[in-house]
Amino acid sequence: MSAEMKHPKIIPNKGRLAELLINEAHELTFHGGPRLTLTTLRQQYWITSGYNATKKQLRNCVTCRRYDTKKLYQLMGDLPAARVNQAAPFYHTGVDYTGFVDVKINKGRGVKTTKVYIVVYVCLVTKAVYLDLVSDLTSSAFLASLRRMAARRGAPRHLYSDQGTNFVGANRMLQEEYDTLCQVFSDSLLAEVAEMNIEWHFNAPSWPSAGGLWERAVQSLKWHLKRVVGKQKLTFEEYCTILAQLEACLNSRPLCSLTENIEDLDYLSPAHFLNGRVEVTVIETKEDARTRWHLTNSIFKQIWHN
Repeated sequence: MSAEMKHPKIIPNKGRLAELLINEAHELTFHGGPRLTLTTLRQQYWITSGYNATKKQLRNCVTCRRYDTKKLYQLMGDLPAARVNQAAPFYHTGVDYTGFVDVKINKGRGVKTTKVYIVVYVCLVTKAVYLDLVSDLTSSAFLASLRRMAARRGAPRHLYSDQGTNFVGANRMLQEEYDTLCQVFSDSLLAEVAEMNIEWHFNAPSWPSAGGLWERAVQSLKWHLKRVVGKQKLTFEEYCTILAQLEACLNSRPLCSLTENIEDLDYLSPAHFLNGRVEVTVIETKEDARTRWHLTNSIFKQIWHN
């Protein structure tokens, strides 16, 4: 150690001299951090409470503030009541469409293909998924899909979606049907008929993060479809079969993180809320590579390998 470092000049931290010395050492170290700047200073000077004084002075450096900006992240708000309160499966349901997929009009080679769309229903409480295939994006096609979903999983009381034109049209048609039912039935039955009314909640325009739950379900569905179906052209019935098996696959995913405990083998999944157990049934048939059923069966087996 040099003599100046052993016997440094003591400088008070509150003063113009301390600021000038810190700025000089900061520039000599090519805009170094507080530790590097203070280490250089202590070769000749000892500033009382030097570390705090150095950090305070470096905050005023325009160059460092320009290149060392800290990103401010917005705090996550509280989850809506539909996500955290106990309810029956699909009582609160989010709905969204995926992009179109090509299906073959009939079996055989060189046949024409047509566009169909996949409707994804997600339970906001249990995260259970229901998949359905529709032929177009009209409101009537969506209403038919909604009736199939209500017959199999129970009629939802609240629907959540973005402001798609087909969803808005379906909401108007549902409201007209409900008003017609209210006029036909007497007042004594209104209490029972009230459960048939579906309350629709639309997200604000250009706000995709508000529907993150069903957007994530669409992403999970596409993850499997791209890897196991790819560019293969399936018929409408074969695609319905694949979607039904994909639905069972998505509903068997764990809702909580897995542990390394050897005794903690069971896990909670959306299927437990639907039927009380995880069940994925594959009907075994004669494995003949010439049949289309063997193609869909082999595609489904690839889902579990991926």
